[in-house]
Amino acid sequence: MAESAETSLIFIYVGGQGRGEATAASGVRTITGNSIVLWRGGAAGAVNAWNNANNWVAGVVPSPTDWIAIEPNGNGHQPILEQNRTAAALFFNAAEKKVDLAGFNLTLTETTEGFDAIHYFRTQGTGTLNRLLSTTNRTFLFPVGKSSYNPVTITNNNSEETFSVRVDDAVYMNGLDGQEVTLPRVNRTWHIGKTNPTQNITGVDFVFQWNQTDERDGINSFQLNHHNGVGWLIASSSGGNETISSDYPKTLSFTGYRGDFSPFAISSTTQPLPATDLALKARADKQYVLLQWRTISETNTSHFEIERSSNGSDFTRIGRVTASGNSSSEKTYLYRDMLPPTGLLWYRLRQVSLTGSQALSNIVPLSLPTRSQPWVGPVPANALLTLQLPASFADTYAYQLHDVSGKLVMQGGGLRAGANNIQINLFAPGMYYLTILSNGERVYQQWISKY
Repeated sequence: MAESAETSLIFIYVGGQGRGEATAASGVRTITGNSIVLWRGGAAGAVNAWNNANNWVAGVVPSPTDWIAIEPNGNGHQPILEQNRTAAALFFNAAEKKVDLAGFNLTLTETTEGFDAIHYFRTQGTGTLNRLLSTTNRTFLFPVGKSSYNPVTITNNNSEETFSVRVDDAVYMNGLDGQEVTLPRVNRTWHIGKTNPTQNITGVDFVFQWNQTDERDGINSFQLNHHNGVGWLIASSSGGNETISSDYPKTLSFTGYRGDFSPFAISSTTQPLPATDLALKARADKQYVLLQWRTISETNTSHFEIERSSNGSDFTRIGRVTASGNSSSEKTYLYRDMLPPTGLLWYRLRQVSLTGSQALSNIVPLSLPTRSQPWVGPVPANALLTLQLPASFADTYAYQLHDVSGKLVMQGGGLRAGANNIQINLFAPGMYYLTILSNGERVYQQWISKY
């Protein structure tokens, strides 16, 4: 569950060893085993500086292991980070102040409380709020916003990683900055990062929140988008499901996101954000993997390189497809991975222009079951026929190839588990019967065709 705001939480303090301490009182939160350092603000000449000891009760700047509370003393001096900082926890304490991250990162190792539409971490610059999401503490509500409160709750279903979040008050064509999108949208971009941005095997869950005043240009239906560095992709293209709340502040909950990270935005389902030139899809097709992608337009595109990975980070080129070159209309491309290994795989495209510049597509995960029978392909074949024998075929095998009249046209041996290649370029087009033998006994047969 996401951590909830507690705007009524109030601390009463007494001095102690240079730090404020919570004292027992009716309705007062008592914390034991941690120091609470109080932000008061108001130091002459540096009313907002985090590192100025005069801004802290008893003149003590908090250490990375301290718990921090904002004192509700009525002045407008809110803390601003001046360097990357770490704290155990931060309590807004109904102080009517925000914490401005500016251009720096704040890492919380434990928790934060008292956040709401008035009290949150303001992302005025490039600074992010960071939190480790482990296997035991998988969910955290990041109470962030820029001009308004736009939190996101993240549930990490992978191994532990540190997540970072900041919010922009716009949606940009290139995802980060520059020209703004003017289509119907929630006019917010959530920049979400994590330690390994492209490794997302078991998925991440999100809950995004916004206000009605954050919506632009008549948006009345909602879908999550992710920018992959080339263009905006609908998040569900990488798997997952989303639901939308009916009331404001409105939320979009996305369960099982398996794509890569930063930035995210919410568009209309009827007028999506500017699409990427490389929207890749992959599905198992019998023994093959069928890859399909589309381009909205192309300018001086040379070709596409198809890449595959067995760990989600190290990719190897397995094929190449010639591009249209220049096009102002939608183009669709297909590629079959004829010899995919079994298990969990990842696919992506590399678009190469005539000038040598490159762009990567989204990454698509796909799981292929272990094969129990031989695989023969491609069908139809031309010059090369591949026999993929499963690991259960532990011996050495022979093969025979007959034509439709039953005439033996080719035979050989030395087949072992794994990929085995047979040259058939000298044969006439037509149908042939392949037999695999072990000690003269037939173990597998299949018709093949040659063109």
